Amino acid sequence: MLSTLRFLKSVSSVSPVVFGAFDIPSDRLLFSSAGEYLGYETNENLDTISKIEKHIHPEDVENYNEKFKALLASKPGEFVEFTFRVKDAEGNDRTLLIRDIVFERDAEGKPLKFACTALDVSKSADTEKQLKTAVERLDQLSFKNSHEFRGPIATILGLVQL
Repeated sequence: MLSTLRFLKSVSSVSPVVFGAFDIPSDRLLFSSAGEYLGYETNENLDTISKIEKHIHPEDVENYNEKFKALLASKPGEFVEFTFRVKDAEGNDRTLLIRDIVFERDAEGKPLKFACTALDVSKSADTEKQLKTAVERLDQLSFKNSHEFRGPIATILGLVQL
């Protein structure tokens, strides 16, 4: 187990992806690079599911809880993917793309441990938001311009028919 943790720490130190593993029955973090990635000195703020929930944006908590339930109900080999916003140590929102998969189950198939990867997609999310805003502005402008041109065009068409 110790060599596996060293391996995970090595991989996570050179990867843009955050790795984590949780023990579900004890609600304990087994390993994670999330704390360091989000600017915390330790994983103490993120070492249980309930502590993680405290960092999730209020609008995203319900979605997070639904996806966690989906993870618990997942079939072997099936992963759950979702995004949510989380506060980093400086109070900034980060949008994370999460993929969770159960990697250990008991004899009845009940999930015991799951692995998590998180990719920061904040820049993509911000760009998408800016694009939506720009499209809305263009829609408003085109609507306004089409109405402003209707009057003069109707007048010209009326004169042409005379």
